[in-house]
Amino acid sequence: MLPELASWFTRAYTRLILRSPSLTVLVLVLVTLLLLKPALTFEQNMTRDIEVYLPEGEESTDLLLEVRKDWATDIIIIYIETRNANDPERFNDRVIHNITYVPTLKEIARLEQQIDQYGQSMDQDKYQADRGIQDDIIFTLSISTLIKEFNSTDARFIEATEGKVFGGLSVEQRDDELVNETGRYAIPSDQDRVDQIYAQTSGALQNFAIDTNGDGILDTAYIMFALKYSIGDNDARQAEIIANIQQVIDSRPSPARTEMTQTGLVVVLHEVTERLYEDLLAMLPISLIIVLGMMLWFHRNVFVIPVVLIPIFCALIWTLGLVRISGVVLTPMIVAA
Repeated sequence: MLPELASWFTRAYTRLILRSPSLTVLVLVLVTLLLLKPALTFEQNMTRDIEVYLPEGEESTDLLLEVRKDWATDIIIIYIETRNANDPERFNDRVIHNITYVPTLKEIARLEQQIDQYGQSMDQDKYQADRGIQDDIIFTLSISTLIKEFNSTDARFIEATEGKVFGGLSVEQRDDELVNETGRYAIPSDQDRVDQIYAQTSGALQNFAIDTNGDGILDTAYIMFALKYSIGDNDARQAEIIANIQQVIDSRPSPARTEMTQTGLVVVLHEVTERLYEDLLAMLPISLIIVLGMMLWFHRNVFVIPVVLIPIFCALIWTLGLVRISGVVLTPMIVAA
């Protein structure tokens, strides 16, 4: 039954083409023109989400989607190096070229405040942490944020106990200028205070700043931005955040004390996808030129160009256009294949 139906359809289609070749070509050209616009935007079907690489329906995939509802699974990392990391013989001052140098920490903190305003601002009353509701950044973690946290701990404890009664003893409420100066959620201006915090909490901070060349100077650190998953437009929102971070890095006052580079799985997936799309656009015309060159070489006739070019062009537009309209999710590996 099925072979007979296919044979009948083939005969009918062939008769239609032979009876009205001009009409057939016109219809195909019109359909191609209609599919041209979606074909040019098929990149929007290329996803950067990590779950597309995981087996559908598996426990690990379902767990990732469940955790993502309330917790951060997408991370952007900014890799930070002082001048000592790349040239330890020239930049070897144990204070100035150390990650814990106050101006260096403040440079890191300024970047964090610009990117994660609703989490790293010193004005916590106006810009309270919101778990990514305003800026899609759930939290920021680095040596800078931990030093700011440790710096403000004493002041918050004192504020919480002032005017309270414990076991019949009352804690006097007073305005301590030293506490007000060193107890803010900010990088202290006093280098001794920073060194004191690091000495007391080095066990907690040693995983956020390291010495890569063995000269005893902390020359490398990182900032971790945890992103909120945006349903529907996650790729576009992540691309905006990546672009914003890069703009903030590039606009730092010159000369910058550190080299900062974006990395992490989110950034890598976006860069791989964009590079693949750019390479695809670059290779298409090259491929067409090679095909036309080979056809001319074998046929020795210029009229072979439209015969070869039109079907290839239409097939390509139809394929990309239908993929875009159908909403099929593409990965870089599928496109590369």
